[in-house]
Amino acid sequence: MRTSSTLRTLFSRELERLSRIEYSTLFRMKSYEVLKTFWTSRRYSCEFLNDDNLPVPLFAVEFSKTVGGGQIIATCDEDGYVTLIDTSKSSSFGTHDNGWCSADFRENIAENRQKLGNTQNKFCTSDRPIVSFRVHENAIFSLCWLGLQDQWIATGSGDQKVKIFDINKNVIMNTLIGHSGSIKSIKERHMTDGKVLASASRDGNVMLWDTRCQGLHSQETGDSVLRPVLILKDIHRRDMNIPDKREYAPKRPRYSIRHRKNSMKPNIPHGVTSLEFAPFNDSFYLYTSGAVDGAIKLWDLRRASLKQVTAEPLSTIYPGCQEGLTDRPHGISSLHITEDGSNLCVSSTDSNIYLYKTGLLDRGSFMHLCGHTSSSFYIKACFSPDGHFVLSGSADSFAYVWDIKQSSSKSIKANLPLLRLPAHINEVTDVAWCKTDTTKLATVGDDSQMKLWQTRKQQAGNESVYETQYAQAESTPIEKEHSMPFKINRQVNRQSPTVRLDNPNTLLTYFEKPITRFCAASH
Repeated sequence: MRTSSTLRTLFSRELERLSRIEYSTLFRMKSYEVLKTFWTSRRYSCEFLNDDNLPVPLFAVEFSKTVGGGQIIATCDEDGYVTLIDTSKSSSFGTHDNGWCSADFRENIAENRQKLGNTQNKFCTSDRPIVSFRVHENAIFSLCWLGLQDQWIATGSGDQKVKIFDINKNVIMNTLIGHSGSIKSIKERHMTDGKVLASASRDGNVMLWDTRCQGLHSQETGDSVLRPVLILKDIHRRDMNIPDKREYAPKRPRYSIRHRKNSMKPNIPHGVTSLEFAPFNDSFYLYTSGAVDGAIKLWDLRRASLKQVTAEPLSTIYPGCQEGLTDRPHGISSLHITEDGSNLCVSSTDSNIYLYKTGLLDRGSFMHLCGHTSSSFYIKACFSPDGHFVLSGSADSFAYVWDIKQSSSKSIKANLPLLRLPAHINEVTDVAWCKTDTTKLATVGDDSQMKLWQTRKQQAGNESVYETQYAQAESTPIEKEHSMPFKINRQVNRQSPTVRLDNPNTLLTYFEKPITRFCAASH
């Protein structure tokens, strides 16, 4: 599976970045000296609240690829909202009154909308660093930027639907239906300009969608309803062939009619937690992970069809079992592949992260990372843009960073984290690394907060006033600081398509729905 230089160039061109891009001097320095300069403060934190002023958990965060210079963060939460935050505007945050906590971005939304009507991208030309809109009436578990210019955002929700939102027109373009369980992961196929994407669900199915197909027009919502063009059905059902050191001895039946009836039921489908397209071979290769069988499977989409009852994977591996670290497979929470497609990051619920060469899956992982706590399917991990580092959330309220290149040079198979970030109060669920500016990280957690981490060279003003938190070496004890971040408070009124601002005398039309009220935290 060696990637040719031509395909690499095409893939980099899709992201409007050449593969020979010069990363900042950040990664030319020693790892520890660089990573310990990451910091965050209350000014660069957002807390999400619902209309009852209750915290709203966040499930996913992702930096854009190209729009806004690749520095726009998209987050999704339990109430079905997607929030966009332009981190590039933080460069002018000289004082507290000019930061995310200020009311500057609330200045005349109607005028901004009229001014942005003829521009290519409304959000990125706006003076407002934060905007929020509701896409689903249920929790959103996954999102993905689509298109060469990040024109669309795809969201997967607990309502068993995938929706594609146009950030230029502020409308839902497509609703993708076919799943019978919550959507856990969405990824676009490379080199298709966001027209082809795949979704994974708790129903055990992976579905491939093509938005170029003609759908049914919905009179109620005005969008196009699409059906999948390809389905991989029940691909991670747990069977007796999985490696397990324990014997599968049949249990003696209980004298219970209910137990006997349940034991006669066929096996129910088991969920697919994550998926990744390989950026080579025209992106026909797809990696999927299972929640129950604990397997990673590689598929060639050219060998599957809608008429098939079951499809056969090219390869199946069980992280942890191949390495002899566990006596049984554990569920996989997330997958992430490097931009050149060489390495695959597998985050497991056994509190290990396994790294594989994409062309050598059957040989087992070349490294496993440990030191964090991950027993939840909501905790995810990702590579840095250059593939030198791995960033992961954790159940102990920290985010962890590993230097895999340094460990590889020392022939270390098991690698402890180089750094931990005192990110949150509760579990850190998702993490993201800016693709165009390696000096920026983002973390979200169960404490309903999103935090932006930057290098110290970007620090402006006296940040000590704002309870600054610094990254420290993993061996250094860290005291958790309970800061009061900027709060996003939503009040939804389904009867009126307006946005009510903090000024009660201002009532302006912006989005069709919902009504969103932004307010700064009290200090």
